[in-house]
Amino acid sequence: MPGDKFLYKKVSADLKAKIENGELAPGTKLPGEAEMSETYQVSVITIKHALQILAGENLIRRIPGKGSFVTERNQQKEEQRLPQEKAETVQQKGTKLIGVILEYAMPSFGIELMYELDKAALAAGYRICIRFSYADRERETEEIEFLMSMGINGLIILPCHGSYYNMAILKLVIEGFPVVVLDKKMEGIKVPSIRTDNTDAVYRLVDCLKEQGRTRIGMITVEDKGTVTLMERRKAFGERIEQLRLPDMEACILPEVSYILVKRKPIEDYVVEIEGYLRKCGRNLDGVICMEYGLLLAFLEAVRRIGKERYTHILPCSVDDVYLVPGGSRYTHVKQDEASMARKAVEILTAQITGEKIEQDEIKIPGIFRE
Repeated sequence: MPGDKFLYKKVSADLKAKIENGELAPGTKLPGEAEMSETYQVSVITIKHALQILAGENLIRRIPGKGSFVTERNQQKEEQRLPQEKAETVQQKGTKLIGVILEYAMPSFGIELMYELDKAALAAGYRICIRFSYADRERETEEIEFLMSMGINGLIILPCHGSYYNMAILKLVIEGFPVVVLDKKMEGIKVPSIRTDNTDAVYRLVDCLKEQGRTRIGMITVEDKGTVTLMERRKAFGERIEQLRLPDMEACILPEVSYILVKRKPIEDYVVEIEGYLRKCGRNLDGVICMEYGLLLAFLEAVRRIGKERYTHILPCSVDDVYLVPGGSRYTHVKQDEASMARKAVEILTAQITGEKIEQDEIKIPGIFRE
């Protein structure tokens, strides 16, 4: 069975056949999830999802602390004969769910995304259940397990930053469970990835600065450590600078730290690092591109501390929304198109759920350029 697509469907189909042919008689207690995991050679998560499907069809009853039992025949028939006024309750038991796990949510990214995911899911006949990892890998795993226990039909996830993948996500992908990754790309893993076209975003910012006569452009970014989004932005910056034959200025590469970008205040370590960068290279720059929203905050605070008048010649841009940046509308930036990302994520996920083969596993959405 390992390697087959949609393992949870195969497990549920096998159990259903045994129930219908009498091999599993009414009232029979099913083996424990761990035992069935060994029998079918799949993960416990897959077993949980298979059982949820059977429970939704009223073939089994799951009793917390006791286990799963084959439903009595008369109970199955009674459910089928329920009057119209109770039909809605039965339908709710089989509600189609999409699980969503986000690393964080803030006005600059996440709030609109959640709203649009819900709208798109409802239009497709699904409800969504949203959880957060708070940039914690263990919490992310716990939320995946929780959503699977809820009987979700598919998962949309914005994974935690990091240099390695969460094994819980990998396991779902390997077992054929419908998964869509947002804002990231899992290198070497064939799973649909929907994210902003980072190359186009950085190119447009560099072009904008050049059109304004800014030719000595610096870059402020964080060590990528395998994070594809940051790798793409950094690579695009170098490419565009070379294509336009602009001077190759020194970049400010900040150490990766564990943080969530919901704070209105910049990270102190970053402010100190950028202060040092400006004191060393600031006089040679006339523009700078911050590769994340939080870096623009840190840049502006570093400038304030040193003395604004010393760096008024440097025009900063951001590859993220500047909603929480003081006077943010004054700064050129590329905002991620959350509405388009959400609609595409639901479209791709529901196609997977219905068994459609997804050929394109990397979808890039153009950002919204705001000068």
